[in-house]
Parts: sequence; structure tokens; C-alpha cells
Amino acid sequence: SRRRHTRLQGDWSSDVCSSDLTGGTSQALDMICQAFTSPGDTVLIEDASYFLAFQIFADHGLRLVPFSRSAGTIDTQALGQLIETHQPKLLYTIPFFSNPLGDTLSTQAIESLIAMCSKSGTLLVSDEAYQYLAFDHQAESSLASRTADSKVLSLGTFSKILAPGLRVGWIQCNAVLRERLLDLGWINS
Repeated sequence: SRRRHTRLQGDWSSDVCSSDLTGGTSQALDMICQAFTSPGDTVLIEDASYFLAFQIFADHGLRLVPFSRSAGTIDTQALGQLIETHQPKLLYTIPFFSNPLGDTLSTQAIESLIAMCSKSGTLLVSDEAYQYLAFDHQAESSLASRTADSKVLSLGTFSKILAPGLRVGWIQCNAVLRERLLDLGWINS
């Protein structure tokens, strides 16, 4: 619909972020690991999450520390403890229609995640593959478009909204993070 199209345009033209195409979410995660992590770094990941994310992070020698979410909420006190204890390099979440749970984080939970990651210097990686699958309301705006913070990356894919076999996606982030991604050797070649 026209309203939906306008919303998509609004996300992509945000002043606080830009978008670059990827070979889907898996390649985007691989790029993020290459640009922002080193073997032995810690990643906080939802205990029920995209199964290939676990493998991609492990392929980069990252230490995975799970956290739980339930019915659109996150225990921010417990998550704050994990951040303080493990000092993660990044936190990976699927905020909209989570796979495999199917829930969407509340606005309050999303705002808490952004604030906690910003305060701790943790890179927030938001896998938004299912962001545009809302049928009963307008799609949520990406996490990257909600803040000028330099620590939020939103990942999207056309495989859920256009064609299942299409492995084309995007990374949405601010200019500081984008420069780090564009500095990868295989992109410069």
C-alpha cells in the first residue's frame, strides 16, 4: 500500500543512518564480525535465536553468552549484570517477530536495549529480517533509525518480504560504523 511504501522510504532516508546492500543477513553478520570483533570477544545473544548466528559467531572465535527474553520483554536487570560481568563487544537481538519465539520486543524493551548498549559501549546488532511482516499494524522503524548513537546496526533482508531464495539484504547504520564496514579488505578490492 502507499502508506507502507512511504514507511519504507522513511526508514531508508533517515538522517542518522545510511544503508548498504549485503548478500543477506548471514553475510552482514560475517562482515560485522570481521570489522568489529576479534577472536575471544564476547557476544550476548538471545538464548532462542537465529540458528546460523550461533555458527557465524563461533566461526569467528567469539564467546557466546545467552540471555533470555519472554513475551516481548527482557529482564533488564539480569541483562545489565551480564553486560557488566562479560563486557561484550556486541549484543545480538531479533526485536521484531523473533525467530523462533515469534514475539516482538516492546518499545520500552527496545529503548532499554539501546540505552544499555550505548552506556556500556556495546555494539547493538539488530536482526530485523521480520520487521516488515506486520499485517495488523504499520511496520516498526529500525533500531538504527531510532538513535544517533554510533553503536547500533540494523540488518534487513529481502528474503522474507520479496522472495525466500533471494539472498540480498542491507545493513543500516550511521556513518562512523559504515566507514568501518567499508574498510574491510574484500570490499576495497
